[in-house]
Amino acid sequence: MAQDTRERLLEAAEALFAERGVAASKLRDITRRAQANIAAVNYHFGSKLGLLQALSTLRLRGLNEARLQQLAQTADEDAPRLETVLRAYIEPTVRLCRACPAFVKLWRRLEAEPSAVREAVFRDARLAETVAGFGRALARALPGAPLPELFWRMHFTSSALDGAWAGWPDPALVSGGTLAFDGDAAMVERLVEFSAAGLRACRASG
Repeated sequence: MAQDTRERLLEAAEALFAERGVAASKLRDITRRAQANIAAVNYHFGSKLGLLQALSTLRLRGLNEARLQQLAQTADEDAPRLETVLRAYIEPTVRLCRACPAFVKLWRRLEAEPSAVREAVFRDARLAETVAGFGRALARALPGAPLPELFWRMHFTSSALDGAWAGWPDPALVSGGTLAFDGDAAMVERLVEFSAAGLRACRASG
């Protein structure tokens, strides 16, 4: 029963945070939607910020663990294929976006939130471990490439990934109807190809 209450609170918070943002979402509205009470929030999470942190840990830690698990397949390779490394980063993100659209919407709202809210999102997401793991793999895939440039271009890859799955601008709208979304797998391959070209150019320019 307690676990059911915890899961209902997480689900309700995710929906309301996505609709209104974190600051504008009131605990009483979250508890009403979850059919719970404030005492349950305090017991399971301590506060609204603790509720956000638990939700973010569930989503982002799960995402980064999936990325690292897929990346581990390249661990024994002296020079892993760049596309394989990038796919390990991109594919799990696509799966999260498909499975948790409310969290994706919440993610895009975070820029407008106070710094304490943004910090809570990343607190237990295995972010540093993920950055380090992919940094090492990229350095093996592109020996001699400047590490700061690898970081920046992976940052741009993340931005491209965020934009592609936010759905804006709509390809059909900006192309006059000549382009349309043609499935997750095709989008993954486009993003991998695009990112690989940028990263390889980093080695050439270095």
